[in-house]
Amino acid sequence: MELEAIKVLFESQERTLRSAMDMGVKQLQDRINIAEQSADEVIKSLEFSQAEVLDLKNEVKVLTKSNKDKQLMLEELQSKVSEQEQRLNHQE
Repeated sequence: MELEAIKVLFESQERTLRSAMDMGVKQLQDRINIAEQSADEVIKSLEFSQAEVLDLKNEVKVLTKSNKDKQLMLEELQSKVSEQEQRLNHQE
C-alpha cells in the first residue's frame, strides 16, 4: 500500500509539473509571436523609411540639376546684360 501511495503522489506531481511546463511553453510561444509581430512591424517601417529616403534623394538630384541649369541661365543673362550695357555705353 505504501508503494501505491508513493506512485499516486509521483503521478500527481508529474501532472502538476507537466501542467506548469505546458503553461510556461505557452507563455514563451506567445511572447515569441509578439516579438515576431514587432519585428515585422519594424521591418515594414524601415522599408517605408528607406523608400522615402530614396525618393527624397532623387528629388534632391532633380532639384540640384534644375538649380544648376537656372544658375547657368542666370549667368548667361547677366553676361548678355553686361554686353548690352557696354554697347550702350560705347554708343553714348
